[in-house]
Amino acid sequence: MTSEILVRLLNVTKYFRQVSGFQKFRDFMLPESKNHIVEVKDVTIHLYRGEILALVGLPNSGKSIIGKLMAKVVEPNSGRVKNEYLTFLASHNHIFEGVSSVRQLIESIFLTYNLPLSEYNERRKRVVTFAELEGKEKVAIQDLTTEERTKLLVSLAYFIKPDVIIFDELYQYMDDNFKEKFHMVIDMFKKEQRAIVLIDANMELIESRANYITWMSHGQVKKSGMPSEVLPQYKIM
Repeated sequence: MTSEILVRLLNVTKYFRQVSGFQKFRDFMLPESKNHIVEVKDVTIHLYRGEILALVGLPNSGKSIIGKLMAKVVEPNSGRVKNEYLTFLASHNHIFEGVSSVRQLIESIFLTYNLPLSEYNERRKRVVTFAELEGKEKVAIQDLTTEERTKLLVSLAYFIKPDVIIFDELYQYMDDNFKEKFHMVIDMFKKEQRAIVLIDANMELIESRANYITWMSHGQVKKSGMPSEVLPQYKIM
């Protein structure tokens, strides 16, 4: 890990307006301050080059929103996010929207990340092979299993090689053989001084790979530090 900061979240707050059913018109008319659900509140996080940062916490504690803020998929309502580096958010509730087939998804990602057109065919084949999806390029994304989509996300990250990679709750969907591949990918990214964010509930993964942990609780940072400082308290909560 170096002293170079790739991503900064500075006093970030993110909330969403609550709009539903027959109360929709009334909800829109209410001031935002009286009609919103706060996802994260006043969060500051620095992500360094070569760091493997783990975000831990109970479901709905704000971890996935932090990942989306880091990747600039969503904007904060207050505070500031600074990230000028190539970032890939590997998340089941983000990347599969608006595409049809496996091939279309891969090529849309290649286009987004400005990969040379001359490399599309060869690199697409490598993505498919690494993801163990041979013969499924024309299969609709919605027809893939969650395990297959997980493998595709990891494979895309591996071949795009962004500066910042955010893995959001993927480990539980991997078989044992692919977990070994995933460990290899993380180790390679660390060696190449890329920054990794692991949003996951698997403590074995966190303990074996993370070198810094941020514990989220009710949308706020409860504790940050080295694994030896945070995990003992987190495990007994």
